[in-house]
Amino acid sequence: GSDQKDFLIWVGPHIQQDSFEAGADAFNLLSQAHRGLEPNSYFYQKSDKYFIDLNLIVKSQMDHTIGKNADVWFSDDDTKANPNYFSYRRDQKTKQRNLSFIALF
Repeated sequence: GSDQKDFLIWVGPHIQQDSFEAGADAFNLLSQAHRGLEPNSYFYQKSDKYFIDLNLIVKSQMDHTIGKNADVWFSDDDTKANPNYFSYRRDQKTKQRNLSFIALF
């Protein structure tokens, strides 16, 4: 029974498109999660690698679930490129993770 305007969604720091290099297997799984995006709008391809825009995928999921008028904000911090965040893709050895949470007010 909630209205779209009741939602404020903030997606924190995460891997950004220029750092999110994926092979065909991961690309195929993520391509199933996009819900209505135009084909080829959420990735670009270099050689046999895909660079995936998680922001567009999450936004399309929010549009589908909550509605197109929901207030969704994305951090532009790239956890792979910025050493202030933990990143297994960058460090290849760390078991440390960044904290994520959901709050209901």
